[in-house]
Amino acid sequence: MLVALLAGVLFLTPLLAVREVQVRGAELTDPARVEEALAGYHGVPLPRVSEDEVRDAVGAVPQVRSIEVVLEPPHRLVVELQERVPVAAVADGGEFSVVDSEGVELRTAATAQEAGVPVVEGGPEVLGTERFEAIAGVLAALPESVLGQLSAASAESLSSVELDFADGRTVVWGTAEDSELKAQVLRELVEARGTASGVETYDVSSPTRPVVR
Repeated sequence: MLVALLAGVLFLTPLLAVREVQVRGAELTDPARVEEALAGYHGVPLPRVSEDEVRDAVGAVPQVRSIEVVLEPPHRLVVELQERVPVAAVADGGEFSVVDSEGVELRTAATAQEAGVPVVEGGPEVLGTERFEAIAGVLAALPESVLGQLSAASAESLSSVELDFADGRTVVWGTAEDSELKAQVLRELVEARGTASGVETYDVSSPTRPVVR
């Protein structure tokens, strides 16, 4: 009886009411948008806060893949965002749509340079195709140090993915298989050779036997 009474008190007491909503992990997302969506939780006792209800209150935010709710007594409700990662851009009219590996639009950019990720040919129509899926899988496997140097990515077929560096170097990738290994090999080759080595092509289509030309 006493335990039930204490549980009831904690469930209803204003001593554990939400007074602060904090958003963490917001880089692409406007944290004020999330905080505003959760304004109704101010004054609600923390034990009454449901993670599912918080997700519903936040709603569909394109930049967010998932959220985690953390209750920090006595008064803080924390929402940790796991955001989608931009990996590519496609030309769309006079601007560029920046998308993640699933083709979800995260933001727009006025120029390819502003997009900051490789441009995939084919415009919005390429999104959702097997060709884009193969290219996006490759780009998602790359470390930021390499991805940030690329200007374009293409694939005439699912077995012929190619990447273009902004300075003119190219990467023959082949299929999207073994992308993690290929990414590691490419990073090591790029770091070892540098930009002034005269290398024009990195061929990692056979990652255990890479070729530099």
